[in-house]
Amino acid sequence: ENGDWESGIGTYTSSGTALARTTVLASSNSNNLVNFAAGIKEVFSSQPAGRAVAVDTLATSTSLGTSNLLAPSQNAVKGYVDSKIEAPFRNRLINGNFSIDAYNAGAETTVDADGKYVVNRWGIGSAQLNKLKTPQITSGAMPRDTRSYLRTKVVSAVASPAAGDYFVVVQQIEGINFYDFNFGTADASPLTISFKVRCSVAGTYSVALRNGDYTRAYVTTYTINSADTWEDKSITIPGGTTGTWNRDNGVGCRVSFILGGGSTYTTSSTNTWISGNYLRASSSIQLISNLNATFDISNVQLEKGSVATPYEVDLQTTAIRCERYYQTVYANTRGYSPGAGGIIETPITCRIVMRAAPSASIIAGIRDNIFSVSVGHVSIYGARHAITATAAGDTYAIAELAVFNAEL
Repeated sequence: ENGDWESGIGTYTSSGTALARTTVLASSNSNNLVNFAAGIKEVFSSQPAGRAVAVDTLATSTSLGTSNLLAPSQNAVKGYVDSKIEAPFRNRLINGNFSIDAYNAGAETTVDADGKYVVNRWGIGSAQLNKLKTPQITSGAMPRDTRSYLRTKVVSAVASPAAGDYFVVVQQIEGINFYDFNFGTADASPLTISFKVRCSVAGTYSVALRNGDYTRAYVTTYTINSADTWEDKSITIPGGTTGTWNRDNGVGCRVSFILGGGSTYTTSSTNTWISGNYLRASSSIQLISNLNATFDISNVQLEKGSVATPYEVDLQTTAIRCERYYQTVYANTRGYSPGAGGIIETPITCRIVMRAAPSASIIAGIRDNIFSVSVGHVSIYGARHAITATAAGDTYAIAELAVFNAEL
């Protein structure tokens, strides 16, 4: 109460109930031991400000007031804690466990178009068509902590890929979900990609990162040690300090898992950022050359820093995030038409605002007295559902599905 105080490190022993004040960090007595007067003292535990530790985005520690640093294992723990409280999402990939499939509802689909979306947010880049099939799998034996995965199967082998061939599983991250990595600046943050993978052919495989205009690339490799066995992989990639990286609703970063490719997209310069559009390391396997080969992947996560944290799971949030790019909404229109050619319109409202003005189409439901159906005035907020009558009287188109696609 008279203003005497002392902050330090000591040891309390239950035998004799002694508190040894062995190290003084700061005190009212010029930072020396205080000779307290007789009477009751208040003793409590705290974190002295002079021993506080700050950890930067690289999970390397700096200390305030002391040269002591965190051990590497402590850095990993601190990096994990930081990433857990970082808002809003650790994983910048959406639907990394392939649980949402509004495109095919788990049905096997042939990759008959380059860049075809096969499940929400994931597409297949394929220079040659009808070579691959991709079902979402949600049943049967699963790897630990996984509820679904994507299987890509070679149904027509390409023995010798041409120079311009490429066969990739890819997600394009929107710029607004990647801008804070600060790529293209000296402050670019490193990132870590982690995933579960199983492949019918063991060996070396490639994963690549590219920017939106295909002018910067980072190609690295990982090893499938045993065929047909689930394995966990984690790869840390340094931040890209040069090049143009979109920060808007365009492509911020592309993540590609390579199943094969030609010389145009192949490089021997791995584990470094390079100029150009590259996908594949020259040492990696051409899975596309193996008929009936399968490539299974799940729990794909891309996050800031050099520490791979547990896969971020929230099915409901994932479903909502997917609808920024692809959603279906019921479009029911009904009314009385005064005659042939009469038009009745009903607004359609998107459940969430979409990334960009989507393409829109209608899947027919129940119709009566209809000459034509159209959807127009499409925006990020919704559209207009219009029906044109064939005659006077009750006119309707109900239980129709409006499909809005604003994928990257």
